[in-house]
Amino acid sequence: MNPITWIVASLMKKVQTELVLLSFLPTLVFTGYVILPIFSQQIIISTIIVFGLLFAASTLSSCILIRRFAMPLGDTREHLDSERTLPDSGPQAGLSNLLQKRDQANQEIIDDVASRKLEPYQVLAVDDSIPNLQLLVLQLESLGFNVTTAKNGQEAVDLCMTKIFDFMFLDLQMPVMNGIKATRQIRSAVVRQPKIIGLTAHATMGELNDCLSAGMEEVLIKPVQTSTLRELTIRGAKPPQPASKTIEETLFDRELSLSAANYNQALADELFTLLIANLPIDQESINSAFSDGKNEQLAEAIHKLLGSLRYCGVPRLENAVEKVVNISKSGLDEDVRRALNVLNSEINTMILWSRKNPDPFNAPPLD
Repeated sequence: MNPITWIVASLMKKVQTELVLLSFLPTLVFTGYVILPIFSQQIIISTIIVFGLLFAASTLSSCILIRRFAMPLGDTREHLDSERTLPDSGPQAGLSNLLQKRDQANQEIIDDVASRKLEPYQVLAVDDSIPNLQLLVLQLESLGFNVTTAKNGQEAVDLCMTKIFDFMFLDLQMPVMNGIKATRQIRSAVVRQPKIIGLTAHATMGELNDCLSAGMEEVLIKPVQTSTLRELTIRGAKPPQPASKTIEETLFDRELSLSAANYNQALADELFTLLIANLPIDQESINSAFSDGKNEQLAEAIHKLLGSLRYCGVPRLENAVEKVVNISKSGLDEDVRRALNVLNSEINTMILWSRKNPDPFNAPPLD
């Protein structure tokens, strides 16, 4: 119980006692007047009156003090009642107060991060896929960044030699110069170093280690959410990444497509349309490279297709491509052939479904 409440309660008890004693004064006066002799009557009655005046003065002063202390608390009785219901003393009260202060401090931090205006960073976005680059630029600009673009690693290195960037987001697999080589050159030649974040549709642990060894701060798996970009740039640290990603195997996932396009349906529709238009070309490139035994070209064609799929909400086709990637790195040609047969079947199914459903965002998905 706090000191003011204790003082008020003590004074009220004192007043109650004094009022009880004062209530006996008339009885004492009458008794002394009737029973005692005249001389004794005057002494007793005078004494009773003096003590009565003292009690009255004490009671009045107590009432004044009660009013003085109780005014900041509102109604005294309601305050005392509320005090009785709270754990207002002992270790439990101290722990409760500490936890409340901690929660309040944590909430203030959360609100500050959510409402904090990001710095207008200079950001370089690098990707050889125009649709992917457009989406990345859209996400970065929505965070208030000033974005410059490049189509390959060599362009990125040249830009870093003439302009200062705070962050760089670059794809790993690109023509002319890939992301790892570009990172090595930037780390060895550029004076003002940007934070470099790699972007890829698929990467093994060995490839991720190569990226970090080259000087990248982080490697993000496409599609990258705007919230992840925001968290990374606010904290200037590595955002938490899931160890693996599980995708429900449906042919077309509307919600997945929209979320990958930052919930811009026009952009999501454009990316899906471009994917469908290029699927026959990508299919031919993959099959030709495998038939000719050109493993490097096969890897490039598969990676190109996988990069496009990440933003289109086609998990079944995406999983088929990932199986080809995994098997082609460690499997026999016959295993790769079987995986490619599954991939070709999925591509053909996707093309047929898109012809029957020219507006995929208003069509039921084919499971």
